[in-house]
Amino acid sequence: MENKNSLLPILIGIVCLFWISISKEHELKPEPTEKAISGFPVRYVIISNKDSSVSRNFSMKEFYSKCKGFQASHKLDSRLIPAIQLIRDNYGPIVITSSYRDHMCNKAANGALKSLHMAHKAIDFKFVGKNSRSLSKLYASHILNKSYIYQKLLSIGVKGYGVYPSAVFHIDTRHSNVTQWDS
Repeated sequence: MENKNSLLPILIGIVCLFWISISKEHELKPEPTEKAISGFPVRYVIISNKDSSVSRNFSMKEFYSKCKGFQASHKLDSRLIPAIQLIRDNYGPIVITSSYRDHMCNKAANGALKSLHMAHKAIDFKFVGKNSRSLSKLYASHILNKSYIYQKLLSIGVKGYGVYPSAVFHIDTRHSNVTQWDS
């Protein structure tokens, strides 16, 4: 028991250093606003319609709300950025099709009544390019079989996985148990 307690400050320090290095690297200003189930704060980044880079392959603009007429900046759970980058690194080109949705936009998208898009905790995406169909199947099988990529996403904080008939995928950072769904 004593060993576990003595490791906790070290683990917290490592997490803090990792977060600081990510924040500095991408010049994002995290905004702690709530506590996750683990007790560590959930961090949000402010997303605006700018071309500035937030990861190796994505600009801030790609995470910006796709709602028609939406002009304000919005927050997004910061864990979604390394999660989507991890998917990109392992499978190839993707396009983010939905991130934050306000109530009206969610209704127009036929989103769930309590959609995590409205809570700044979800992203929808699709694979693009000549191999998009095979990449979609591969990704889906890896998630269903709880492979390495699934485990890595889970370690980042992704607990919700979904797929729509149009081969658009959903990931989210829900607090509850891991959930997988398809339509």
